[in-house]
Amino acid sequence: ILKNCDNLAPDTFSKGIEINGIRQTPFSIAIRNNKRNIADIILSFINDPAEVEKEMSNLAIWAIVDDNPALLEIYFEYGIGHKDGTVDNSQYTLLEMAIIGTHDPETVEPKGCRIKCLEYLISLWKRLKISFEIEHGNVRGSILGLLQADDIDSFILLVKDGGVDPNSPIIEYEFNEIGRVIRVHSTTFLNMIIAQGATDLVPIAIRHGADPRLVDDEGENAISVAELVGNEKALNYLQSL
Repeated sequence: ILKNCDNLAPDTFSKGIEINGIRQTPFSIAIRNNKRNIADIILSFINDPAEVEKEMSNLAIWAIVDDNPALLEIYFEYGIGHKDGTVDNSQYTLLEMAIIGTHDPETVEPKGCRIKCLEYLISLWKRLKISFEIEHGNVRGSILGLLQADDIDSFILLVKDGGVDPNSPIIEYEFNEIGRVIRVHSTTFLNMIIAQGATDLVPIAIRHGADPRLVDDEGENAISVAELVGNEKALNYLQSL
């Protein structure tokens, strides 16, 4: 049927609908249903390179949403992926999306770490020598700054497999209504998660090299932050060291 579609409008195969903030097209439907042969035929009808790029970006984002590294393999197999790991319709790299669990936390509720994709992307990042540092957004510096409190699995993958230093500084930016920076705060990973209420991740982070003696730019260390926020479980553990 598809081979007899020469008379269709040029944008027929680029049209789609939005599901959870992501455009769903005939190509993405075919790919997500393991119909690779059909997807390749559909792609051959899309002559606009920008539309092909958009299809590939959506494919990568769906891979994160589905926590399906097989889709990411297809994305990179097509040879469209950017060298810095970004996709055109997201402000985040694929690795960052895997950690926060969404492509846009402002419009889509984060679902938590997509652990299968994260494992795949860490390996890819190392092979392609892509930096694990964050260079945009409200949180910059160490990629560990994107972790939620007690996200143990992501932390271990990033530190053990990715070689991320648990003591690298995390820079938190605060912006006003017109996008101007009004405050910059440099903190440590331990201080950040303790302030967020982490308990179980604290001893694991320390066992993997996080130093509780390090201070942030306000002179606070892990113990003083635990005292300030009333994180008693973390405080008790730190005082027992």
